[in-house]
Amino acid sequence: FDKLYSFQSDVWSFGILLWEMMTFGGCPYPSVPTEELFHLLRNGYRMERPAHCSEEVYKIMRDCWRIVPTERPLFRELVSRFDNLLANQAMTTYVGEQFLNQEDLLNNLSGNGQTLSV
Repeated sequence: FDKLYSFQSDVWSFGILLWEMMTFGGCPYPSVPTEELFHLLRNGYRMERPAHCSEEVYKIMRDCWRIVPTERPLFRELVSRFDNLLANQAMTTYVGEQFLNQEDLLNNLSGNGQTLSV
């Protein structure tokens, strides 16, 4: 708004970049006329969560777009949050794969007339 460029304004821009990535290259602030954009932003308008974006990533975007620059996360905090998201996703994927593998095993055994007791 004030044409001051800082780490905090870079964090805002990073949030916009995330939104563009989650919309596969969408144009930020769709259907908002340029002359109205700054007024809307100052009054709290933020873009909606993209369809293919998790709540966690959207929360990061929203934090990057906080109106008060000093309330925006630092890049080291963003790195930590994404590390945690990726670690949790990896664990969820691993657990899900293990479950599917066990389910496949049970289906194969029952299809062969074999039983498995646990």
